[in-house]
Amino acid sequence: MSKMDGSPMIGLDDKHERILKCCKLFLEANDEFELMRKELSIIPTFLFWGLPGTGKTTFAHEIYKELKKTYNIDLYLLNMESLLSYNFGESSKNLVEFFEKIENDISKNNSLAFVLIDEVDFFTLNRHQENADAIKRVLLTFNKIVDKLLFDNFINKIIIVGTTNLRDSLDVSVLRRFYFHENFNICLKQENLIELIERLSKIVPKYRKTDVEELFEICSEKKYTLGEIKNILAENYLKSKISNTSIMNIETFKKRESLYDILNKQKGIIKNGR
Repeated sequence: MSKMDGSPMIGLDDKHERILKCCKLFLEANDEFELMRKELSIIPTFLFWGLPGTGKTTFAHEIYKELKKTYNIDLYLLNMESLLSYNFGESSKNLVEFFEKIENDISKNNSLAFVLIDEVDFFTLNRHQENADAIKRVLLTFNKIVDKLLFDNFINKIIIVGTTNLRDSLDVSVLRRFYFHENFNICLKQENLIELIERLSKIVPKYRKTDVEELFEICSEKKYTLGEIKNILAENYLKSKISNTSIMNIETFKKRESLYDILNKQKGIIKNGR
């Protein structure tokens, strides 16, 4: 696949092409693929996991937009956290009704569905100890819904994508319902960093090769996500307009604490019981 002009998919082109082809296999489902799908219990459910700012949700929207060019497919958005807080006592019912509407739309319009579920880590019980029983009920409902889609032969008409920052904390039964697990904690290559800077060529002054090499070394060491790099560049840009500093200010990148470091500290605190 050729790189899309203006695409936010820096460093993710190969993943984009692979997942797009996979989705098309499900939606077109010839006899051979259908036989293999049933025998191997392959279902079109994807879990996009990784640190905040790695592009999981943006990537899902890009996949949908590409599918929309070829198929009569509609986008359905579900935020699991909102499902619970919106109507606590009716959470399971709301979830069932959400997917029933999708099935009805598919039957009525002879269409397909792309379901994006943000914050699947809603099923991380230790974040909601006081609501654990309610979450378990919703969790069980979600699992039954996915199983029902499989048995009712709706599974080839629906692509389900879930995103999470906390895959390791998800309930195992939910993990099993997502057949494909896609890691978005990719290692940024120097060519990806150059591509980003080139996109900003109108506002970034002519840079030296050594500047990019030093910046890449810092970003690799601190394991910055692409989102973090963009945020720091945005901060530097605003500062450059106020105080005439450089958008390529390396010191800002050195001083910023990365999400990777923050999460490791938090894990250490939890592990030590503090």
